[in-house]
Amino acid sequence: MARAAAQRRRAGRGLAALACLALVGGTLLAVKRERPADVDASGPCVQPVVVPTEPPPADPLPPPPAAPTAAGMDAPEYPPDTSVYRTGVPLRVAVTTAEKVKSTTVRTKFDLQNLVHRLVVGLDDPFLKLKAIHDWIALSIRYDMKAYRSQSIRAQTPYVVLREGRAVCEGYAVLFETMCALAALDVTHVSGYARGVGERPQDLNVSTRPNHAWNVATVGGHRYLIDVTWDAGVGPAQLAKEKYSTSYFLQTPEAMIYSHFPENAEDQLLEPTVAAKDFVELPFLDGLFFDTVASGHKHLQRSMQLTEPLAIKFTIRSGKTVAAELFKVGTMRRIPSAYFHRSRERATLYLAPPEGTYLLRLYGGEQAKKEMVSMGEVIITSTNKDQIYAPTIYSDGHSTGAELLTPIMRNIRLGEDVLVGLRLAKAHTVSMEANGRLEEMPLTGADTYATTVRVMSGKSLDIYYQKSARSTLIGLISIPIAK
Repeated sequence: MARAAAQRRRAGRGLAALACLALVGGTLLAVKRERPADVDASGPCVQPVVVPTEPPPADPLPPPPAAPTAAGMDAPEYPPDTSVYRTGVPLRVAVTTAEKVKSTTVRTKFDLQNLVHRLVVGLDDPFLKLKAIHDWIALSIRYDMKAYRSQSIRAQTPYVVLREGRAVCEGYAVLFETMCALAALDVTHVSGYARGVGERPQDLNVSTRPNHAWNVATVGGHRYLIDVTWDAGVGPAQLAKEKYSTSYFLQTPEAMIYSHFPENAEDQLLEPTVAAKDFVELPFLDGLFFDTVASGHKHLQRSMQLTEPLAIKFTIRSGKTVAAELFKVGTMRRIPSAYFHRSRERATLYLAPPEGTYLLRLYGGEQAKKEMVSMGEVIITSTNKDQIYAPTIYSDGHSTGAELLTPIMRNIRLGEDVLVGLRLAKAHTVSMEANGRLEEMPLTGADTYATTVRVMSGKSLDIYYQKSARSTLIGLISIPIAK
């Protein structure tokens, strides 16, 4: 209690201006690309990363601590992997309660007790109780963007936050702590530095002074990290737009340290702890990255030097998809030299830009959906003289799981004979447009299509598919022809 009180007093002095927002979070929109008049080709939803050389073997993400059951109690057995609670979907009780109980109607402790009881009654699993409260706050409290921009931040006490229906990060953290206490859940709020709005991996002399607040929950003697503010969905590309998330709910300490650096080292929940000088050199990776990528992240750095094309191997979690784009620092012009080649749960990130400095942006999402979201950023400085042009994977290419078999990552020239191969399940037909003509690709094996074409004209080889005999052609992949 004394420690928690000390934290609150310290937070009260320095956290009034805490207003840190999410790291990356720009939504990647599907773009429609018209080819022939009768072709409906979906535009790129994000692109992949380039470079061919063998990296060291991928390091698996360390597992989170085993989730225990309370000794001597009739409690459920909690899975050791708390990612099962990061569903991206709010609990039904939180949704219905958010619809019926508005924060502005919660004026007294009695009102707040009733609200908490309504959220957790009937839930035996303490992690689900935490999630019900997390979800209601994320759905009901808006980020106070006006206060953040003006730095005129009102008191962030629970009842002020409820009355106003708005908060900055301290208000989210304090409200979550207060509501959890009413549910007999052991939660404290901590302060520290978080990579937020306006920060870029290319920035130098970054300070790690506290600018954010989040929570630590203790269940069965084990501590877990939660950031309700960032799960309320406020990010640099969504400044005044809420988008619910669970990327920072019970997130592993190994993942959280890439974006959150607590004031007290013990709140990292890591052994050994990470020093400030090492934290600032970590790549900008957010919670979604670690819910998408199972291994390979340790090959990334905040700033990477390329003297030749590079390939980095990752393991991707089931049902997820990844992509990447390169942007020229200064102009933010997109450079088509980054490509994620996906083969089932494996993905290789290729990078082969010409000489210059670039921002590499990584994207992730559910494979069945066409929307992908930014989940990390890295600075790439290349001294490579030759550029390799990467394929573009359209949104339907990601959602269908289309796999380009050949060519993978090389420049195609006019006058060259090129073997093009694709793996795609449940397609009625697969076609390729080359030299101004659209022709079907023959089925050469189980879900495998291939054809050889002599490239005589045009800027790209474009691959389409039909779901059925009556459906239009839909764009999957575009393979550029080098200039």
